[in-house]
Amino acid sequence: MLPLSLPYKTRGTVAKFNKVSEQYSDVVSFAIYGQDPFGLNFTGSRDFNLEYKSVDLFNKKVTLSYEPATKEDAAIIEKYGDIFSVPAYLVKMVPVLKIDGETVARGKEVGLGYRQQFEIGIKSAGQSKEIINNDVVVGSYYNIGFNYQKISEFEIDNISNKLKDLKYTEKDIYSDEQLGEILNFAAKSYFAELGFMDEVIAEQMNVSVVRQLNECITGFRVNAKYLFMTPVELTGGGLYIDVDRNVYSVVSKDGDKDTSSNYMIASGMMGSALEHSIWEQVTGVEAISTIKVLEIAQEEDIPIYTLSKIDFEEKKDKLNLSNSVIEEISNAVNSGKIVIVAAEEVQVGDWSGAGYIVMDDSGAAGYMISGGIAGGSSSIKADLAFLANLGFGIADVVESVKLISLGIKALAISRILGVITIIVGLVFLGLALYSLWNTISLYKDYKNGDYEAGQELIEDLLWNIGLTLATFGLSSLLKYFAKRLALKKLTEIFGENVAKNITKNAEAYDVYRAVKKIRKLGVSDDVIKEFAERMGKDSLDWLENVKKIFNFTDDELRKLVKLGDDLYNYSDDFLEAFKNSNYQDEIIEAVSKYKDDAVDAITNYGDDAAKAISKNIDPDLIKRLDDLGIDPSDYDKFRIVGRESAEAAVEAIETLRPLGLDTEQNIVRFTKLSRAGVPKENIINVIQNNIRSSSYIQKKIIDTFEEFSHFDDAAKWKLKNAVDEGLIDVSTWVGKLNGDILTEKFTPEEAFAMERYLRNGFDVFRISPMQTSGTADFIIDGLEIEFKGLNAKTYDNIFAKAIAYADESFTSKPDGKGADKLILDCSYNNLDLTLEEAKIIIEKIKSKYADKLVEIWTKFGDIGDVFW
Repeated sequence: MLPLSLPYKTRGTVAKFNKVSEQYSDVVSFAIYGQDPFGLNFTGSRDFNLEYKSVDLFNKKVTLSYEPATKEDAAIIEKYGDIFSVPAYLVKMVPVLKIDGETVARGKEVGLGYRQQFEIGIKSAGQSKEIINNDVVVGSYYNIGFNYQKISEFEIDNISNKLKDLKYTEKDIYSDEQLGEILNFAAKSYFAELGFMDEVIAEQMNVSVVRQLNECITGFRVNAKYLFMTPVELTGGGLYIDVDRNVYSVVSKDGDKDTSSNYMIASGMMGSALEHSIWEQVTGVEAISTIKVLEIAQEEDIPIYTLSKIDFEEKKDKLNLSNSVIEEISNAVNSGKIVIVAAEEVQVGDWSGAGYIVMDDSGAAGYMISGGIAGGSSSIKADLAFLANLGFGIADVVESVKLISLGIKALAISRILGVITIIVGLVFLGLALYSLWNTISLYKDYKNGDYEAGQELIEDLLWNIGLTLATFGLSSLLKYFAKRLALKKLTEIFGENVAKNITKNAEAYDVYRAVKKIRKLGVSDDVIKEFAERMGKDSLDWLENVKKIFNFTDDELRKLVKLGDDLYNYSDDFLEAFKNSNYQDEIIEAVSKYKDDAVDAITNYGDDAAKAISKNIDPDLIKRLDDLGIDPSDYDKFRIVGRESAEAAVEAIETLRPLGLDTEQNIVRFTKLSRAGVPKENIINVIQNNIRSSSYIQKKIIDTFEEFSHFDDAAKWKLKNAVDEGLIDVSTWVGKLNGDILTEKFTPEEAFAMERYLRNGFDVFRISPMQTSGTADFIIDGLEIEFKGLNAKTYDNIFAKAIAYADESFTSKPDGKGADKLILDCSYNNLDLTLEEAKIIIEKIKSKYADKLVEIWTKFGDIGDVFW
């Protein structure tokens, strides 16, 4: 699980990117070519050559397998039963590359049992591309596993769940769904276990380790029989693992080069040992690796030599190995490397061959088995004394560290049990570290020619076995007591059923420790119980984090828990929007219904989106409106009150924008007329020619639209009268009308002023009819406004009336109306007042009422304190 926030304070943002640029991305490529019965000569063009960003392959299964080339080939194989029964020379196959079961590439046809070259390219950021070639056999099954620094628990659990759900059948085992998943699990498990061991070793040796993108192949490799240089039959095969790339840099934190070298030796040997143990874990059958070959040689009293350039020629004749293996060893020692090899090949089940380690001075090593395979394949082995000591020492260190960790956790359950466990862990850790240090030191002496050190390694084996048994025995005993005590305390809090369920896939002491932390943060037991019951142990970790960051109340947490496991996927921004919302119940309902789409909308728009979704405007419709330039905060302005009006607004914009008519007023008018049943073509004609909407349509809008729902029948009757008289057109209103409209009918002048402001998006509150004295006419934008229509014919009369109206409007109540603004309409009755003349009148009024607002409408335009 990723942390919910960064550990550092953000000082500033230089730039934001929605993806990592190509130059900083690791890239992986796949290609296949050639066909040769013995793998001696691969030529020809590549059948396919695909390239992916490594991040695109994360947590995905990548397999290479073979399928019949044609329907006829498939029919022949079906007739014989399977590829192990059909004569190999009768059919052709094609290589198939799949990602998560989906075919992404198919190669050219090739004979069953032939060999091909499978090429994997890995290019890390800032480095040149590394090409890894693998000899693959047609008819085999391969999985390509990647390690991105560390295998997550999520990856392992994901594959494990798939394997549990599979119903294995003999007919379908050779498939991507079954064998492919098994091979994928083996690859991920190998890297997961190696990573854990390496972390422990690195911590104890005080080194810093950084891994690059690493890769291995796990597979079922078929065996072929030949006749006249041609494959004629497949005779079964075996599981194997080949770690093609395990690259990392090691730096000692205290500057000790020997420590770095010792780490690489220990890590390399642990990796080789895991190559066989991983198959033992997966299948229950012992497996071959370099380490296993050396172990068996030791058991069978076959000499094991450490060869260098100094003594290789002297000991060369003692090696009873194939010419190709001796040549490979010769090349290694002549290049300055040290080789550890058994003098003879060993027989393991149906496999026979040699195994050897090639090491340089830095401790970096390759672990080879004969035939050039760097890895492990299935068979039976035992431990070499030296490597067994190393393995036991590392196991003791790991278990001791776990014991100390258990003690720390146990402190939350019982202080006495915790202290005892920590002390025992520290004692065994000291013994294990000494054993490990002694093993590595003896090995270095042995490598330099001290054969007594090698004998001492063998003699130390019993001591190390005893230490391991004691460590694991005491550890198991203390774990048992810790589990029992923790489970008892959890039962007291949650009840027996919940306590058992929550500890099925988690240690009881880990769960109790998490519960105790959450309790300290102020979360009630019933809330903790609800999270644990619904989502298990992982929910407790999440609960602790979000409580620290957002300080959710119990009531808020009870709402959030309704979202279930999806909670883990929701960002900090969404959780913060939820925390600050006045519509939390609506948010939970929206997310429960629309999932991630609702989360995105609420994260971006907060309560506005929550309100919209509660009105049946789904996230997809919110996004469509946003793409057209209307976000949820604008819905009131565009009279969007539900799904019907939202869809009408979308249609309005999509229709009017190509015509250049998508103003706010036109969009609102289109929406109203569309909802009132007017055909689109008629609406466009009305808008283009600024035609007044019919009385019938306007009255329908007044009767049915929400923006008029606050008026009673008498008020609606007044509005309809104004419609019939041609004074107003409610279809053009963007603003909203409120206030007292019952006292008297609108006068034409008043209706004209009101209509003008409503068309321009202002909300208009009518205070009283125009004829009543003592108050202004309207409230617009919080200002009390008096409206006057001038009916004078000369400039002098206009001037005088304007000053008189100003005195009446601006004089404080009760002598005047106490208005904030005066609007003078001089645009009718053939008044030819110019803008310059109007400006003089405004200046005269302002000289007396400086803090008041004055607006004059003329034939030639508006002047003064105009709102728009």
